[in-house]
Parts: sequence; C-alpha cells; structure tokens
Amino acid sequence: MYLKTDIIAKINGLQEYCNQNKDPNVSGNFENFMLPLETTVNTYFASVPNGLAETFVKYITQIFMDLQKRHTTYENQFGSQPSTNYPQGYLDLGEIFGNGAFNELMNISGSEFLAGFPKVRDTTTSESGTETQLETYHYETNPIIEQWITQIENAHGSENTKIENIINFCERNTYNDGMISMFEDRGNITINITKEELAHDIYITKGAKIVIQNFNLNVYIPSYI
Repeated sequence: MYLKTDIIAKINGLQEYCNQNKDPNVSGNFENFMLPLETTVNTYFASVPNGLAETFVKYITQIFMDLQKRHTTYENQFGSQPSTNYPQGYLDLGEIFGNGAFNELMNISGSEFLAGFPKVRDTTTSESGTETQLETYHYETNPIIEQWITQIENAHGSENTKIENIINFCERNTYNDGMISMFEDRGNITINITKEELAHDIYITKGAKIVIQNFNLNVYIPSYI
C-alpha cells in the first residue's frame, strides 16, 4: 500500500516526464490528460467505505493472533501447521486497496507510460466537408489512464469483503489452535515472537499503518511504529 501523497507525487512525476520527453513534433496537453486521474485518486481517499474502521480493528486483532500462533512453538507439538493458502491481501494490503491500480501506477516507468499515448495524425475539414490529413500529429489520452480510473472508481465496493476474507481465514486457524490448547499439554514455549515484531509485520510489512493514515481511520497505531 502506498501513501496518497506518494501516489499524487508519482502522477505529477509521470506528467513531468511526458512534458520533457514527448516528441517535439507532436502536440498534446498532458496536464489535461492527467487531471481526471488525480481527481479520481483524491475522491477515492476522501470516500471512506462504510464500516472500514470497525472492520480494520477486527482485521488487526485477528491477524495478530494468527501470526502469533504461526511463530510460536511448544515442547510438545500437536496438530498440523496453519494453512498457507493465504487470501488476497494477507501478505500485502496493497493487493486489496485500489483494485491493483496503485501498484501498477507506482511501478510503471516514465518511458513505458509515455509510450502508451497514441499519436494521431491531424486532419482539416474543407467547407465541403472533405477531410484532409496533415503532416502534423497530436497525442490522445492514454488508455492506461482510463483503465486505472475504472479500477479505482470500482475499488471501494469490494474492499471490506476482501478484508473480511482475511479475518475469516485467521479465525479458522486461531480456533483450531485454541482447541489444541484446550485439550493438550503443550509444555513450555520454545520459540515466540515479540509484540514489536508482530506490530512491524502488521503495520509496516503488510501496510496497515498506511491504510489507517490514508483514510484517517480511528484505529490504534502502536507508539513505537
């Protein structure tokens, strides 16, 4: 997951690259091409999905317990290892938010982006309505921009559901491990993970802190993160 400010900065950087590296014989206003994308990004982050804060509290709670169980061993081991058939977003929340558009945007090079703008030959129309092609060209909007806008505009509808999928996955693993603790003598803990390590994995590696910041959610962030 990326900060909104970094996404906007990347959009501006792509625009600047296009202005500086476009074919000098081809006209086109890259500011106008990029404006709808920047507007869509701002609207996306200003529109917090209903219930996202509550869902995110459950997510952090459940993934904390899931990771704790995965990184704890006992003198007496019982049961199979927790499932590694991770749902989308378990390892990186960036896979959920923005429908993948932000990952694509942040990783595209300036040259690849500029190459996506079609160059179209100019025409002129006579009084009789006949079109004549000229020897000049202009850029038209990049289909990549339109694709990203569509992905972002449709993203919020599925984000809560995808987070719930992670919660349910973690709960299933936790319940099974809890049953072992209920009925078996596991002995002493031989390997454990610290709260600081768990917090870093959840808030930094998986991207929970950036999600909280981007949407200004009322969700706790540990003081040392």
